[in-house]
Amino acid sequence: GALLNLGFIIVKQLRSCLVVVFHDVDLKPDPTLVRFYGLALNAPFHINGPRQQKKYTFSHYFGGIVSMSIPQYESINGHPSGFWGWGGEDDALFFRVAEMYRRIYRPEYGRVTEVRHRRTTHTSVMAKDFTKLNQVVDVYNWRYDGISNFPNVSMEYVRNEPNLVWVRADLNILLK
Repeated sequence: GALLNLGFIIVKQLRSCLVVVFHDVDLKPDPTLVRFYGLALNAPFHINGPRQQKKYTFSHYFGGIVSMSIPQYESINGHPSGFWGWGGEDDALFFRVAEMYRRIYRPEYGRVTEVRHRRTTHTSVMAKDFTKLNQVVDVYNWRYDGISNFPNVSMEYVRNEPNLVWVRADLNILLK
């Protein structure tokens, strides 16, 4: 969650945009879904909804490819910064969006393909329990954990091009 919040903060500083899209790097949407990128609606848009893929078909799935306006992301206080590694932050984000908007837009058609890659193993059983604990805690403190209290981190802009920003950031302050 912290890296996603940092990305949002960087984009907001460097770019003039109305919408942000959080996109897992291992997902490839078919051309019919591309038109939904950058679409600003009155609630967040889950481009990779349960209809678009076969892996996650439950109704509260809210990961993969998510689009929302800058004010919408700010109103839910971004992602919870306490999540590290793989998993949990999408579920916490779903509950934040459900609390604020009570609606999520999803496309009626289109497919998303997961690009084949070697999976990293999800850390330990203790890490899985910690992820579940973070999700439970986030239900109560989401207004205080996110972009509103994101610490000032040391950043160095390595490259800044029209479609690419490469930043080196020291996130040790978040681990203390």
